[in-house]
This record gives sequence, structure tokens and C-alpha cells, in this order.
Amino acid sequence: MKDTIPIYEKTNHIHATVYHILAMSGNKVSQYLAPVGTRIILHDERLGTIRFVGKLEGRDGIRYGVELDENLGKHNGEFEGKQYFQTQKSKSGVFVWPKDVYHPSDLISVIKNKYTSTANEKSIMVKRMKGKEVEILVDKDVTEALCDIYSLERISLEKAPVGFVNEKDVSSKNIFHRCKTLSIKQCLLTKWSDLFNILKVFPKVGDLSVFGNMLDDLSCQLSDEKVEAYKKIVKNVTTLSVGNCFLNQNCVNVIPLIFENLTELVIAVNPVNSFCPSTKGNFESLKKLILDECVVSDLSYLKDGLLKVPNLEEISLIRSSVENIPDDIYKYLPSLKSMFLRYNDINSWRFVNNINKIPNLKFLEIELSRLPKYSEGDDVLDFVIAKCPGIVSINKHTITGTERSKAEIIFLRDVPESDPDQIEDIKRLKKIYVNIVSSTNKDRDFTKMKLGSIKIEVVKNSSSYIITAPMSLTFKSLIQGAAKKLSFSKMSIKSIDICINNEVINVEKKSFNQNLNDYFYKINENENIKIILLE
Repeated sequence: MKDTIPIYEKTNHIHATVYHILAMSGNKVSQYLAPVGTRIILHDERLGTIRFVGKLEGRDGIRYGVELDENLGKHNGEFEGKQYFQTQKSKSGVFVWPKDVYHPSDLISVIKNKYTSTANEKSIMVKRMKGKEVEILVDKDVTEALCDIYSLERISLEKAPVGFVNEKDVSSKNIFHRCKTLSIKQCLLTKWSDLFNILKVFPKVGDLSVFGNMLDDLSCQLSDEKVEAYKKIVKNVTTLSVGNCFLNQNCVNVIPLIFENLTELVIAVNPVNSFCPSTKGNFESLKKLILDECVVSDLSYLKDGLLKVPNLEEISLIRSSVENIPDDIYKYLPSLKSMFLRYNDINSWRFVNNINKIPNLKFLEIELSRLPKYSEGDDVLDFVIAKCPGIVSINKHTITGTERSKAEIIFLRDVPESDPDQIEDIKRLKKIYVNIVSSTNKDRDFTKMKLGSIKIEVVKNSSSYIITAPMSLTFKSLIQGAAKKLSFSKMSIKSIDICINNEVINVEKKSFNQNLNDYFYKINENENIKIILLE
């Protein structure tokens, strides 16, 4: 059985003093030691939380035991048979020297460190370029202007040790009077109260991102007085990203209570399954909601919340474990124009029918790989295009009139009339294409060629695969698709050979923006086309 030593829980700053004394050796006094629970950044920019401060048995010196946010460590808190701390992931633990981490620092110091340079009396500005210090002779007025951080219009701090703002800076007359965009991504913020203090010196910020910070629960620290005070501080914020901030459901729901003028809200990568504003009335300003990588398995969970955002025009649920789209979801999305559902379990044509009922939907991104096929050669994208006549763009591809006609004819030829999820669309399309009847697979392939698609074998070295591609496809797009399919760098391809019958046509890299139609003027039914990718 493993030996176990006491595990330090989250502590206050008293422990820092204790550890400070422990780290003293002779007449030497150590550097500052942060308490357990402190967020830190390692020198290689990995983020984590201190879970242990002390000595390892048989080793000299005080170390931090750190649980990293990602599973990019070496162990689970165990060292030589002893468990010093616990981690949620199997290999997210590391031991590091305190000198090798960045502790939480005040915002103004971090901004000055990034946006100003050291200027000496001779107006020589020192900048670091590629790890080396470079001296630049500049005019004094230019130096002063460059060092005026309070005139910056946009401030972006990523993986910087921002943890708070000093009280003296909040009460100072110096404010960032021009800054409209503030990004504090993957830093060391842990408290909403610290964020609101920071925003006191950014009165005009409209675009705010704190993505990747580990924030506490806002919902359990609000009083009516605080809500009113915070509203005044954030009144100009219209775009907010709190993605990957470890927020719970209650915390997410109270955000609109304070940020009442939001038009865009990003709550992606948080452990929530819905969004329902805690406001008394509707949250009418919101037009864009990002729920990527949350856990919204059933869109029914969103119904109550969607009733409060009647003007929502865009919703994104990429990688959100969506497994069900209810029949009546259209009733809750009257203004929706864009919907993003890539990388979800969309495995029924009924879901596509329910999406198509959304009255104003124009732009759709949807996972196609799990939709049912009726034969091996079916291209389900054609079926989606045929079923959704009001949608103008699918998976970032704008649908032309020719493509839609082709898709509708293929849908009538390939889809069996016995499928209950397809009956209504078959009836609708039969009124347009009265002479289309079912056919053999051979006839279907030939029809696709007539309508602007051809079968191509794509070859690289000893690997190959077959695709049915539109004549408008560029060689550049073909190479990009092949690179993903066959796992190679698209930049490595210098030219391609087009082999058709006994003829070989070489296309150089400078011509990769041309499309298939530029080379295939007339295609017969039985011709074999091969495109060989050459490095």
C-alpha cells in the first residue's frame, strides 16, 4: 500500500508565511511562496493550480506540486510511492521550483511590461527581438507617446500573469479612456470581484474576453446593491466571452442580470447543459450565443432560455454532444438566421426536417457523417441541400442554382419513397420534376456526371481513394481534402498529374486555383480519371 502524506487544502495567506519560514536556509531567505490553491503559469506557458507546497522526501528544497489544466504533466501527484496531492486527470501533475512559475500580478504592471519599453536618458529605447535586446534611438516625444498605455484602444493579454488590479490604480485618475477591446485570455483571474475592479479603469470597453480563466461562482455573491453597481461598470460591454472559465449553470444564467446590453455571449467549454437568463423579462439585446463544447445533448433543454432571447440570430453548438432536436424547436427560434451543429450526433433525417422548419434560417453547419445513406455511393450533402430549399449556405459553401437543381434530382432518384422522414420532400419535388424516376446505381452515377459531378481517384504514393467531385472544385481544395484524408502536408504538393484514358496532363502549383472544369471539357460515362499528387 502506498504511503500517504497530508494533502494541503486550499489555504489563506497565513500558510505562505509558514512556507516562507520553512524555505529559509541558514542566513538565506527564500523568495515568496504562494499558498495552496493559487493559480500560476509555468515558464513554458502551461496553466495550473498549486496543490502542494513543501519538500519531497529525500530531496532538498521547497517545491510546488501543480495540477495542470490540461493532461500534459508527468504524474497524478505521486512521487516515489508517496501521494503528495491528487489530480483529476491521470497525468496532469508536475513538481516545479517556485522560481520557475509566474505568480498572479497586478494588471497595470503586466500592461506596462508588454506595451512599454525601457527608455534611457538619451532617448534610446530598448526592445527585445527574438530573445535579444536591441537599442533603438527615438525622439523624446515619440518615446512618451509610445509609453502612454492609457491611450491604447485595444489591449490583448494572453497567458499573462494578470490576477487583480491594485486598489490605488482603481482610485487613481488614470483610466484607459480610449480602450474599446480588452482581452485577458488564459490568465490568472479567479474572482469576478477582481474583474469588476479591473473594468472600473476601462469605462469604454465594449468587447471583453476572459476566456480560459478559472472564475468563482458569481451567482452566490450577488445582492441587489451589487447588481446595480456592477451594471454601471459594464454598461458599455456588448460582447462577452467567458468560455472555458469553469462556470456552473447558475453562474452562466445570472450573467445577463449584470451584462444587460450584450449582443454576443460566448459561454463555450463550460460544464453546462442549457442557458436560461435569470432576468425578469426578456433578454432582447442578445443576437449571438456560443455554446460550443458544452453538454447540450437535447435542444429541448434550451427551450425556456430561448423564450427569453426572441431576437437571437445565431447559435453555435459545435461539439456539444447534441443527440436530439425536437419537432417544435422552430417555435423558439423565430429570428434565427445561422445555426452551427458540426461534430454532433446528427444521425436521423428527422432532425434535418426539424431544422428546416426554422423559418428564417439561411446558414447551416451540420455534421453529415452520421446521417443515414441508402447506398454506398450516396452523397448526403445532396440530400440536405434538396431538403432545405430556404438555406443558402451549408458548411460554409454557398449553394448555386445549378447545385440545388442537381441535388434535388439526385434526391428523387436515390431516396426511397418508403422512408417516412422523406415523404414530404419527395412530394414537393415531384411537383417540380415530374419525369424523374428511380434508376440503377450505374444510371445514378451517369446522372451525377451530367449534372456537373465526376468520379476521380486521388492518388499519393501508394495510397488512394475515390471521390465524386463537382466540376467547380479547384485543385487547391482537392489537395486540402486529400491532405486531411491521407495525412500529409498540403504544402508539400508541388504539382499534379491528371490521367484520363491514355493522356497525362501536368498542372503546376501556380495553377492550383483553377478548377476541374478547366481541364475536363467532355467526360464519357466509362472514362477513368486519376489525379496523382506529386511532391
